[in-house]
Amino acid sequence: MAEITIVEIAKRCGVGVSTVSRAINNHSDINPETKKRIMEVIKETGYIPNNSARNLKRTDAKCIAVLVKGITNPFFAPMIAVVEEEIEKMKYALVLKAR
Repeated sequence: MAEITIVEIAKRCGVGVSTVSRAINNHSDINPETKKRIMEVIKETGYIPNNSARNLKRTDAKCIAVLVKGITNPFFAPMIAVVEEEIEKMKYALVLKAR
C-alpha cells in the first residue's frame, strides 16, 4: 500500500492542505473540532509527516548536507569526522551523501 500524503488527509477531511498542516503543527488558528477530525484521520491512516519535505519549507531545519565524491579517498575521512563532531556540538543533523 502506498504511503498516504497530506493531500489525501485533506481530501478525506474536506479541508485544505494548509488546514491539515496547521493541525499537525498545533497552530492556534484552527477550529478544535476540525483539528480533532484531522487528527483522527491521521491516526486511522497511520500518516507520518515527511521530515525531508518539512525541512525544505522550514527556515530553521538545523540540518547540514555534505556531498563527497570519492569517499574512499583517505583525504576525506578525517575531514568528515571533524565536520561531524562540529555539527553534533551545534545540535544539527548531518546528511552525508557519497558518490
